[in-house]
Amino acid sequence: MTKKNQSEVIHELQINPDYIILNNPMATPKFVRQVGKKGKEQQITEIYTPKIFFEIVSRLTPQHLDNAVGKYVQINFNVGDFLRELGLKSSKNYYNHIIDCVDEMQRINIKYEDDETLGSYSVIPDYSYGKSKGDMVLDLNVKLVKKILEVKHDENFSFLKKYLFKLQNAQAVKLFPFFVSWKNKGMVELTVDNFKKKFGYDTEGYKFFTNLKNKVLDPAIKEINEKTELVISYTLLGTSLESQRPRVTGFRFFITEKKAAKQLSAPLADLEPIKPVNESIDDYDPDLIRIFHIFEPLADEAEIRGFVKNMEGLGDRLAVLEACLYAESEQERLKKSGKSILSFRGYLISGLQKGMGRGLWAQRKAANQQKQALESVKRTTIQKAEQLEKWLTKAKNIREQYQTIVNEIIKKTATNEEKENVAAILRGQSSIYANKTVSDFRHKMFWVTFISLFIKTYSDRFEEATTQFSAQYEEAMQHVLALDKSKYNKLMY
Repeated sequence: MTKKNQSEVIHELQINPDYIILNNPMATPKFVRQVGKKGKEQQITEIYTPKIFFEIVSRLTPQHLDNAVGKYVQINFNVGDFLRELGLKSSKNYYNHIIDCVDEMQRINIKYEDDETLGSYSVIPDYSYGKSKGDMVLDLNVKLVKKILEVKHDENFSFLKKYLFKLQNAQAVKLFPFFVSWKNKGMVELTVDNFKKKFGYDTEGYKFFTNLKNKVLDPAIKEINEKTELVISYTLLGTSLESQRPRVTGFRFFITEKKAAKQLSAPLADLEPIKPVNESIDDYDPDLIRIFHIFEPLADEAEIRGFVKNMEGLGDRLAVLEACLYAESEQERLKKSGKSILSFRGYLISGLQKGMGRGLWAQRKAANQQKQALESVKRTTIQKAEQLEKWLTKAKNIREQYQTIVNEIIKKTATNEEKENVAAILRGQSSIYANKTVSDFRHKMFWVTFISLFIKTYSDRFEEATTQFSAQYEEAMQHVLALDKSKYNKLMY
């Protein structure tokens, strides 16, 4: 079977209504409405507005541009079908709400930003609605449709829209596409200020980090992990992070697919296995002594062992440890309200008779193993990201050296006749170049196309340089291919 090239993959995703595919800058679209005389922006936090937008994206195909009428592209949208996709009943309330959202989208702009461009488009300038069947015809801005469909080969992301549609938390809906766009790299770092600006949390309500954590990050990530194919975790960046007054300056997010996480965490031979319940009490000594010293700092270790030995008549040896662990966690809980366990040993004896803490030790061991497995995934992800960055940088340097050599060859050997010949070929290939002169092709928008054709037309002149740098570039790209197939490229000018 012939391997599909990137263009074919993009086309298949665009014509498949189950998938979303977009350029990376569109991973954080902002839905905003101008309010007030000074044009102040109000960001839309409605759950269904972005879902309608992504439903539109899933339906758009290159054919829609071919059928565009003037400034508009039309698509059909049935409210009942959309509600079923969301897993909702076709009730009157839901119908009216979706219609209200579409109506609101007439007053909303979608904004996106990349390294070079800040763009803003109206989402749905016009629509019509058939009340009896719930059919809508949406008129979309043709410029927005072009932006959606012009997917770059090496700067795109895709996902099954069903995952987004499962999400019911507005913050999760907002963050999910962004995390998907970083899935291949596996990790992304953002300062707190950049995170707030990117997602519209730079408001008074999120001035304090605890609000951002408790109202945005934790609930959003919890739902994404439960309902989608992603596993998201994060660590905090900053200073004094272990103190009571940490200074958080940023986040490091780890993004893994569940199937990948399962593969990475499967080999756990280096992790401590859960021990059987019939092991020696000596194996529990460190934990037992530690917990006793929380309540009785001056207690003698030999006396503690003797007391524990006497308690074994109330339960097996593991039960004693589990009762101690439960007492430790209960003491932490009581501390928050200024209380404490007054008689630790009496509490243990009473608790053992009731089966206090039964199963707690095994739960903690399992949680510890899960934590270590996740740390293993994080380490692997970081190492992979570092290696990928290393080889991509090396490939970039090789390409820049190649470009320098090619420019020098052209500067020293290319005649005006040859330049005019290449320009003439380009004029014949596309109406875009019809009136362009050789000087016009020096503009950065056309320069790469012009040079690439020059190299192809007079290939013998560049053969030695191309052979030399292609071998070096391919060696670097083979490492890239092993780490992330989507980043693989052939050497081009």
